[in-house]
Amino acid sequence: MATRTTRKKAAKKTTKKKTVRKKTTARKKTAARRTSTKIPVYEKIGKRQFVEIIQLSVPERELTRADAEAIHDNIMSSIVQTVTKKKGSAALADVGRVKYTMRKARMGRNPQTGAAIKIPAKKTVRFTVAKALKSI
Repeated sequence: MATRTTRKKAAKKTTKKKTVRKKTTARKKTAARRTSTKIPVYEKIGKRQFVEIIQLSVPERELTRADAEAIHDNIMSSIVQTVTKKKGSAALADVGRVKYTMRKARMGRNPQTGAAIKIPAKKTVRFTVAKALKSI
């Protein structure tokens, strides 16, 4: 009988040595899923696509669409404020430079009648592509 009790004790000891799995929270699971998602490539990038890129580029913080839109609006307004200063320009790293210029008044022609007309001076924005983007 002594052998039966020792076998039972040995069996009980081996069952207690099971490894304990760590519980992951739902937040960690969603963060793990988000880090594995890649940022999509678009043919045209509008505000909607820009907001989606902002959301996907910060996986550790779960940004809502409203938060991402607020970030987009702040970026665009800061670029506009920088550019609209007197002869201002804003450099976007590895993309290009946005420059605010004035076009002089000039003489032009009406294409239907051929009459000479005066074209007034105009404020314009010019974009120059960066060398890093040209070389791709």
